[in-house]
Amino acid sequence: MATEGIEAVYVETHNWGRSARFFQTLGFTLEFETDHNSGQLRNGDGPYVFIAEIPEEREPRTQIVLRAPDDLDLSDVEVVTPYEETHYGTREMTVRDPDGRLWIVQAPPEDRPVTPAETPDGTAVRTALWRALHVQVDAPPHVLEDEVGLRLARPGDGWRDRPDMDARFTSGFRASMVARARLVEDLVVEQAERGVTQYVILGAGLDTFAQRRPEIAARLQIFEIDQPGPQAWKRQRLIEVGYGVPEWLHLVPVDFETGEDWLKQLVAAGLDPDRPAVVVSTGVSMYLTRETTAATLRTIAGFAPGSTLAMTFMLPIDLVDEADRPGLTASANGARAAGTPFVSFYTPAEMLGLAREAGFTTAEHVPGRSFGARYFAGRPDGLRPSSGEDFLVATV
Repeated sequence: MATEGIEAVYVETHNWGRSARFFQTLGFTLEFETDHNSGQLRNGDGPYVFIAEIPEEREPRTQIVLRAPDDLDLSDVEVVTPYEETHYGTREMTVRDPDGRLWIVQAPPEDRPVTPAETPDGTAVRTALWRALHVQVDAPPHVLEDEVGLRLARPGDGWRDRPDMDARFTSGFRASMVARARLVEDLVVEQAERGVTQYVILGAGLDTFAQRRPEIAARLQIFEIDQPGPQAWKRQRLIEVGYGVPEWLHLVPVDFETGEDWLKQLVAAGLDPDRPAVVVSTGVSMYLTRETTAATLRTIAGFAPGSTLAMTFMLPIDLVDEADRPGLTASANGARAAGTPFVSFYTPAEMLGLAREAGFTTAEHVPGRSFGARYFAGRPDGLRPSSGEDFLVATV
């Protein structure tokens, strides 16, 4: 057929809805629509048209994508950029024709199975499911509305029957997870309004800020750091679900077990060390030695002035409310059984001391107990976060 060598037409727009209706009027059928103003249409068996909304200050462009195998003999072709993975779920390269025009050539993605080591750990999945459970079983208003992680995790139809999803027993943990995510989100939005344009997430797991808040996220450069395997899995799932990986979202694989320099990897991925950033680490410090946490704090304290850190830490059990101690003990036992034991607990004074020794200009302790008044006041269902995990908020 006439379009056999054309894979797709990529169209940028300032108004996704109007552009989609335009193509539908011309006979194209909407195949899917994402919740961040983009989608794919097709007319019969022809190439698909992918439309993506962009900020008003950018000039919309249209790009034809050619289809080709990845084993071509390119000895007589000027390759501008070699094949690399894209947010379309394929690999693409850019070539220049004899008249100087640039063309995108698309090849199928590498077909390789995802191994268990390349999936997110159970804690990351559990946290994502608790955020979704909050939406599904708790009465509005919801502290955080996040079912994106559930879509990515794809746990199966019976996920709410899992013992760790018991709506009553896990209510305090569930409330804590959505509260800490909300605190971070409020901080990122506040800093973005002040002109900070870089957001770094250490141990990102199934963080979904980029997918849930694209109106804010598209104004930032977001860097999600995680182990290489889970990062590859997340990239694949984002593509499969239809979110893609936009140019402002950087999934940075770092092998912490080998001592890989995560800051070096961040800079290589595009972080500007001369500009301030928001750096967030939630649910991580309990798995790290004190020495590793201290080293991490020193690294972040070396960021550009105006940078902000938000990091959670686990309290010693004697500082946890008595009613919450059985749950914390159960969590610690579960983590140990999974091969990822909690190894570090901190009093607020100890964590503040580490931050000051690292060189932060200010350091504030935000008790987890304070989330009740901040986010759950006046709820008729009595939903309240459990104690046991507090925040350090520090500035450079």
